[in-house]
Amino acid sequence: MSSLTYNTIDITSNVSSDVKTCSSQCHYQFDYALSDLTITNKGSYLLLSYDNGNSTVEYNWSSYLVKEVRLYAPSINVYDGNHADAELFIHHTNSTDNLVVCVPIKSSNASSSSQKLFDDIIPFASTEINQPTPINVHDYTLNNIVPRGSYYVIEGKIPYLSNSSKSKILIFDSNFSNMSGASYTELTKLLSKKEKSKTTSQSLDNIAFNKDGTKYNGQDEDDSDDIYIDCQPVDGNNTDISNTVKPTSSSGVIGDMKKYDWIISAAASLLLGLFVGGIIWFLMKRASSLEGPSSSIVPSSSIAPSSSIAPSSSIELTNLSL
Repeated sequence: MSSLTYNTIDITSNVSSDVKTCSSQCHYQFDYALSDLTITNKGSYLLLSYDNGNSTVEYNWSSYLVKEVRLYAPSINVYDGNHADAELFIHHTNSTDNLVVCVPIKSSNASSSSQKLFDDIIPFASTEINQPTPINVHDYTLNNIVPRGSYYVIEGKIPYLSNSSKSKILIFDSNFSNMSGASYTELTKLLSKKEKSKTTSQSLDNIAFNKDGTKYNGQDEDDSDDIYIDCQPVDGNNTDISNTVKPTSSSGVIGDMKKYDWIISAAASLLLGLFVGGIIWFLMKRASSLEGPSSSIVPSSSIAPSSSIAPSSSIELTNLSL
């Protein structure tokens, strides 16, 4: 059996400190749709199906579709001087080019979207080689696996294809996704029949670094339509950016203001009530001041009995005489 040859990218030892930076020139934006999932054990890796559906994937403003997704353990590429516990490759294509996104994965029980997803799918993969196995999972989207952080971009060979032509390779720095220890153990058992392999390090003469990377997932950092708070621990310079002000759509601010509508409504009702009450009080005060002088014109004590009115006793005598 012939051995496989991998085109390893070692971004630790081969990247110089003065590597050029890029931003809009290596722009990767994505919104992967939910998909059905079938896993095929290929011996040296797991092949994961993916339905593009309504997915939106852009690199340098060109659209791409997912061709295939592969999961290896351990990684083919080298991260921080070592192979990662596992590595996910997302191979995209369009009419003229290939784009391969390399995601390092570590074994960790930390709660995350990738950890939950791997726990839902790895235990159900088949040990039978080349046997497609449908997996019943409701949240299968690559959004749950692709990290949010910086990455390198090179023009090179696809790491797992020895005779690959030059392609765009996007490889994350030290931003690892994770899977639980149990899923990682199961994955290594599934790939125990993998073929022997050897590695060839790729030249990194043409490499660039995107510091912001997928932190904002394609949002323009200088866009000033509105603001939102994007919570991130630290950037590459260990600067706290946990409350970074960042542009987004206006719906976020309007949505937050709606939470205080009841306070504004209550305050408006109170002011209106005070205003109406003040008007009523003023009118009553005015009416009272107008009635006061008229009652003093003819006081009740000044009215004297009329002399022409006969006393009741005289009326009774007259009646008796009749």
